[in-house]
Amino acid sequence: MLFNCQTKVNEVIATEYDLDNTIKAKGVLQFHIAQTDSLIEYRLTEDNSKGDSSVSDIWFYKPTQTDSIIYLWDMVMKLSATKNYKIDGVENEVLKYVYKDGMDGDMTLFLNRAYGPIIVRNDFWKGMNTTYDRPMDKKRELIELIKNDSLDFGGYDK
Repeated sequence: MLFNCQTKVNEVIATEYDLDNTIKAKGVLQFHIAQTDSLIEYRLTEDNSKGDSSVSDIWFYKPTQTDSIIYLWDMVMKLSATKNYKIDGVENEVLKYVYKDGMDGDMTLFLNRAYGPIIVRNDFWKGMNTTYDRPMDKKRELIELIKNDSLDFGGYDK
């Protein structure tokens, strides 16, 4: 937990897709952004007021002074690419972080600083994407833009 910080809370619809792109689980999470002088915490946790959710909680930390790494659970994810997408004429930078362990634990995270996580992909067998949809936020269009992007950014790494 971060102390002496500013916190924002929003509702997020998290959808987990299985290997064949069918919906595996869907639920409402509470999205918290908290910031100190040194860290930004992004935390998505189950919204107990909406009933039992079958989607996983996720939280990660990004140093405020650099975009080069993200700490997710016990992993250090490294920035592998950035790309700007225009939505209504406004540039939206998306940061792509990857973790590769050489086994089935590879993971990719697409992040916009203001929107938070957009897509988390567990790369084992090229499967399971989780999208984080904030229905009232125009930046939610980033989900489809990334999913439909070329193999160089939104696709799977070789």
